[in-house]
Amino acid sequence: MKLPDVYLFNPTCEMAIANGTVSWQPNRLLQQMETDLGNLPQFFAAETDVVLVKRLPGKAFTDTLAAAGFSIPEFRLVAEALASHEFGKRPLNRLLPWGWSPATHRLLGPLKKQCSATFRASPVFSWQPSFKKLTSRETAAEWLQEIVVAANNHCFLSSGQLPKSCASVEEIEQLGQRWGKLMVKAPWSSSGRGLQPVTHFPVHPSVAQRISGLLREQQLVIAEPLLNKVADLGLIFQISPEKNAFTGFSHFLTNERGQYAGNYLNGHPPGGSAELSIFLEEMKEKLPPLLLQIIDRKQVARQFTGPLGIDTLIFRDQNGKLKINPCLEINWRFTMGAVAQQLEKRVSPGLPAIFRTYHQPGNHFATFVREQQEKFPPVIRDGKLVSGFLPLTEPHPEAQFGAYLLAGFH
Repeated sequence: MKLPDVYLFNPTCEMAIANGTVSWQPNRLLQQMETDLGNLPQFFAAETDVVLVKRLPGKAFTDTLAAAGFSIPEFRLVAEALASHEFGKRPLNRLLPWGWSPATHRLLGPLKKQCSATFRASPVFSWQPSFKKLTSRETAAEWLQEIVVAANNHCFLSSGQLPKSCASVEEIEQLGQRWGKLMVKAPWSSSGRGLQPVTHFPVHPSVAQRISGLLREQQLVIAEPLLNKVADLGLIFQISPEKNAFTGFSHFLTNERGQYAGNYLNGHPPGGSAELSIFLEEMKEKLPPLLLQIIDRKQVARQFTGPLGIDTLIFRDQNGKLKINPCLEINWRFTMGAVAQQLEKRVSPGLPAIFRTYHQPGNHFATFVREQQEKFPPVIRDGKLVSGFLPLTEPHPEAQFGAYLLAGFH
C-alpha cells in the first residue's frame, strides 16, 4: 500500500527564503490567503494523501468537488496534526509543501522522522543554504543569458535586453537611459509581487523609495526592459534523480501589476491572432527540449526535487515582430499552472474554460460565488464539468480569497 504524501499550501515561501529565519511569518493579509486557499494542493493529492490546512473544508463543499470527479484527500488542521500523538506515529512518504524555506522546514520538522527512506535521501529533506541562491531571480537571469547565447534564435529577446542586477537607484537610472522603461524586481517574491515598473526618469521619489526598500531588504534588485507584452506561457517540469520530465504548458494571465490572475484551460487564450497561434506552436515545439537541456546540464536534481515551473513572456519588439523571453521566471515549487493542469482533466475535452483566483477587498468570496452560480449554474456530467461556475475553494463566510472554474463561457 502506498504511503501518504503530506501537502501544505504556503505560497509565501519565496518571501520566507528572502527573510531566512525559521520563525518568519507572512503578514495578516497573506495569512488570510493561505487559510482561504489552503485546500488547493488537494488537486495534486490522492484520496490516501493528507492536506494540512488552517481551516477544515465543510462536507457540503467537498461533496460538490467529489461530484465533479475530484479526489477528496484527508484534511488535517496543521497545528493539530503536528501535535497529534497518533499522526506523529503514522508512516509517511513525502512532505510536499507548495515550496520550501527555512520556516517550512522548521514547521514540518516533527514529521520528517516518519518519512520514507527515498524522501529522507532527497536534497529537499533538509534546508541547504545554496537553495537560497538557486531560487533567486538572479539564477533565472543567468539561465536566460545561457539560453539566449547558446540557442542564437532570432525569435528570442536580444542580448541587449538581458536583465541586470542593480545595487542602487543610480544604476537603475543609467539603465533607464538605455531601455527607456524598466521593470524592477525583488530577487525573491512570488505571484508577481515585488515588481515595480519604472516609466519616468529621473525616477519619481515615491518609486525610488519603494526600490530603496527592496534594496534594504534584499541587497539588490533585478532590472529588465519593460516589454510590449502579448501573452504569457508557462512550462511545467518534474525534477527527480531518475529523470527530469516536461509535463505540460500553462496558458496563464496576469493583472495590470503583473500578478497572477488565472489560467486558460483546453487551449490557447481566446481572441488571439493567427500569427500568435503559429508563434506559440513554434515555441511549444522548441522550448521544452531547450529548457530540459539546461536543467540536465545544471544537474538541478542534485539540489532540488519536485515540481518546477518556468515562465516565458511573448512580446512585440520595436518593429512589431513577435519575440519571446524564454526564461522570465523560475518557480522552484508548485504553481497555479500545475493546478490548472490537474483541473483540465475534470473539464470536458475541448471545452473553453478558465481557472481564476479571487480577491476583491471588502467583498467576500461567498457573495461572489452566489452571484456567479445564479448566472452560470454548474452542470456536471459523468464526473466532469460541462458548463458553469464551480468554486474550488470553500466559500466560507470569512473567506476573502477564493479560486474557481468557469467552463463553456468566453
